[in-house]
Amino acid sequence: MLDLRGREEECGASPVREAIEALRVLETGQRLEVLTNVREHTFTLAQWARRNGFAVEIEEHGREARLRFEKAE
Repeated sequence: MLDLRGREEECGASPVREAIEALRVLETGQRLEVLTNVREHTFTLAQWARRNGFAVEIEEHGREARLRFEKAE
């Protein structure tokens, strides 16, 4: 699990970039769960993942979202 909550103001590596790098190394059938409280992260990660062959589930509760990614074949 990768928790991006509260990291939108960090200097250095972007939380979205960190999540994408973690997704890139997944092999077929592997999963990654990401937590965020920034809607832009949810949208950006879901769109990138779908374009790159991942199944995506999104569960939202107020401002927080739990994204589940699975690398498809």
